[in-house]
Amino acid sequence: MARTIAMYNTIICEKDGPVAVVTLNRPERMNSLSVQLMQELADALAELERDDEVGALVITGARKSDGRPCFCAGADLKDMAANGSVTFYARFSTAQEAYLRAFEAFAKGTDTIIERGPISVFDRLANFSKPTIAAVDGICTAGGLEMALVCDMRIVAETAQMCDLHMKNIGHLGGAGVETRLTQLVGPSKAKELLWTGDIIDGQEAWRIGLANRVFPSNQMLEKAIELGKDISSRRRDAVRLSKATIDARMIFGERDSLRYTDLAAALLNLMSTPEVTNEGYNAFAEKRKPSFENEHENEKPLEAISDRS
Repeated sequence: MARTIAMYNTIICEKDGPVAVVTLNRPERMNSLSVQLMQELADALAELERDDEVGALVITGARKSDGRPCFCAGADLKDMAANGSVTFYARFSTAQEAYLRAFEAFAKGTDTIIERGPISVFDRLANFSKPTIAAVDGICTAGGLEMALVCDMRIVAETAQMCDLHMKNIGHLGGAGVETRLTQLVGPSKAKELLWTGDIIDGQEAWRIGLANRVFPSNQMLEKAIELGKDISSRRRDAVRLSKATIDARMIFGERDSLRYTDLAAALLNLMSTPEVTNEGYNAFAEKRKPSFENEHENEKPLEAISDRS
């Protein structure tokens, strides 16, 4: 049974065994992303990152007062305008200045030239070291879709309504790398279709095109997402963490650098392992039982032992 682990105004943060469940809780505003919600989400992510009991994170949305599901309708533009959160270009006097600053930042190899506000929270979620699962039902558009894309996996209900309306409704590109991340999942042609038309797709279609990992009836979706989180949490945590970093590296680096990163991750995992932990997986397989890595850090080598190893 889930238990609340922290009190917030716009999100609910709970634990169900080793799985943290964060619920966007502004149903009267379709769980739209306000400045306060994004700050509270950033705070929650920082706490959950430090919590060794947490092996996976599920993000979902609260149902509306009439019982209809809703993941997230994107940014609460009125709230962000009222609280001084403005777009990138509005911070500069001319478009030329904006492009010049952006080019300078790119040439220096930096990700951004300004504090990116709400998008920086998506960056934190993307860099969260533990597996993340978006549990999606109902409306999932704009910033809601971007949040789902940032997660490692998406478990959706058949009644999910997923789309991006930035271009169709306001003539803008989406934020938080939606073009890049959507293309990685569904391919360039389908990504162009979805982004340019704003067409709404349901859970079955999202699964068919590769946007969703699994699809379930609405009344089972969240439970199945948590079950998946528990299953992944039962694996060796360090191995999962390094596997996630290695897979993500392939999307950032070229193939050659990604292969080198993979070799480095494997070597690092070996250096961190005691013989007991190293052999546990092999022994469990031979004995036809599930491996147990609950105490994998109990006899962890000190840093000097690792550095002295040749």
